[in-house]
Amino acid sequence: MGRTERREREKIHRKTQILDAARSVLSDKGFESTTIEAIARQCELSIGSIYVYFGSKEEIFAALQEEGIAILKDIIRDAIDTHENAPQQLLGIARAYLRFRIEYVKYFDIMNHFLTSPKVVFPDNLKKRIDELGGGVLNMVEQVIAQGVEKGELSHRNTRECAIAYWGLLHGILQFWKIKNTMLGIADFEQLYLSAAQDFIGYLHNAADSQREKLKK
Repeated sequence: MGRTERREREKIHRKTQILDAARSVLSDKGFESTTIEAIARQCELSIGSIYVYFGSKEEIFAALQEEGIAILKDIIRDAIDTHENAPQQLLGIARAYLRFRIEYVKYFDIMNHFLTSPKVVFPDNLKKRIDELGGGVLNMVEQVIAQGVEKGELSHRNTRECAIAYWGLLHGILQFWKIKNTMLGIADFEQLYLSAAQDFIGYLHNAADSQREKLKK
């Protein structure tokens, strides 16, 4: 192994070490109490070593956001590729987001923390980068809807608004996850979530059927 390759591997290792520590500290302490000092203690590195790889804690959190979004996009892409028609693909997207919530809960919580924060915590350049990546997820949903409309499988006057509404439905219900057994008293929360998704998809599918019937008359 050459010196350049060793340095690159060391760099990747250190960045992974820092991000793992930041994820843990953020999960335990929340954003305001998470500091570079706390992250350094968690990963047993000096504060100076942290700054070699990241210029601020905001850069660290942006990197965590990017990791989570990349994982989510991969899961959604697999769900889309598994099915042939738009209704099945939309339900696959719902299942994919549920899987992300269960299997990658730390990433879900981190992304949700910044999404619901009452103030913007990232500087403009980082926020723009994260917004573009996150917008890619919404674009995937919109593309499925647009293709479904084009094929006559779904019907809606505005595919962008429809994608936002569908994603809002999925994310909104998953916000209730932590109170599903207490305040909500739902025995099968996952079924409730999937039923809501199916109702939304069914509405779009039935609208397409109605449109075809009108054209026949």
